[in-house]
Amino acid sequence: MTQPDVTPDLKPYGINPDQKTVTIYTIKKFKRGMIMNRWLLKTEPGEYSFKDLQRDKKTVWDGVKAPGALKNMRSMKKGDQALIYHTGKEKAVVGTARIASDPYPDPEQENDRFLVVDIEAGEPLRKPVTLSAIKKSNLFFDWELVKQPRLSIMPVSKNQWEIIIDWGTKPAQN
Repeated sequence: MTQPDVTPDLKPYGINPDQKTVTIYTIKKFKRGMIMNRWLLKTEPGEYSFKDLQRDKKTVWDGVKAPGALKNMRSMKKGDQALIYHTGKEKAVVGTARIASDPYPDPEQENDRFLVVDIEAGEPLRKPVTLSAIKKSNLFFDWELVKQPRLSIMPVSKNQWEIIIDWGTKPAQN
């Protein structure tokens, strides 16, 4: 069997020798910024709320210590989008933000493994999207927000992003 021609930027993900299935290719190299990620960032509104971010316009997102959240933060890129989620009694997505820097070592910490990113305020949602609504919908059963609720930074798929934005921007029903 001969392998299909593959451009240098693509590598085969899987080739079935019987040729009865389609070969899937993954991108091995890509230009920086070509793929935009989306994130959910959690904050306790009593410590730093979305309204504080709107007032400040830009802030350093710090205080992340959990290994899973740090791993996610390492994957952030300048220009990525973020949902801001209030924890505590609110438990709701309340607005959007933009990642304004690549991750860099937290200047307040001696250990370089702790990172921060700069974020800029985006738009508030017309109405908060609550965790209970997210759970009730059954559309998010595999999202870390439902599966690992203590994780403070988590990826958001394009589909999840679009649904949350749609729900949060619809006019409130009386």
